[in-house]
Formats: sequence, C-alpha cells, structure tokens
Amino acid sequence: MDIIGLMNAINRYGKYFVVLIVLANLISISFADANTATTQLEQALETLCTTATTFLAGSIVVLIVLSAVVYAIGQIMGAETRARASVWATAMLTGAVIAAIIYILTPMILNVLLSGSGVTVNPNNPCDFQGQGGG
Repeated sequence: MDIIGLMNAINRYGKYFVVLIVLANLISISFADANTATTQLEQALETLCTTATTFLAGSIVVLIVLSAVVYAIGQIMGAETRARASVWATAMLTGAVIAAIIYILTPMILNVLLSGSGVTVNPNNPCDFQGQGGG
C-alpha cells in the first residue's frame, strides 16, 4: 500500500476539483441578465452555498477517517514512518477543523455580504436566499 502516493494524488487533483467548483459557480453568477439579476443571483448563491456546505461536510468526514487510518497504519511501522504519519494525521485533523469552521461561517458571511441588497437568508435554512418579494 503506497500511502504517500495516494496522499500525493489526492493533493494533486483535489485542489483542481475545488477550484473548478468555485469557478463554475462564479461563471453562473457572471452571466446574470439585467432583468432577472436578483433571481439569478439568489439561485447562484444558493447553489454556491449548497455546494460548499455539501462538499465541506463530506470532506470533513473523509479527513477524519483518513487521519485515523494514516495514524493507525503509522503506528505499526518504523519510527520514522510513525512520526511522519502522526504529522499527516495532525494535518488532516487540522484541515477538518478548518473545514468545519468554513462550513459554519459560509452562510453567515453570505448573509453579511448581502445585508443591503434586498436578499435575505432564511433562518431555518442558511442556504435559502429570498429576494425583496419574500420568495
């Protein structure tokens, strides 16, 4: 089992996947028509928020499970591998904590950014944006 190769592959392709998702959402925001800009902005922000929270929720779980696996495998290896696995596991847990913070703060930040635009956030569903008409 090549753990180093697996982690390098995840790091190599995962960052491009995240950038692709963000760019796709930003492109959908930029093509908003002037007549329906508010509605399209609401839909684009809902998509961005939903995508971010869904992706982050899954990645938090994956990072925690992978950190446990890497730590456990490192404990049955030699001293150098054990030390390296402990550092990797700690880095993955730190990433999971940062992802959890972003998961919690994303709807709040969007609400603050949209405070003067007439788009409000539904308090029961943070990724449900409502326009001036309430719908």
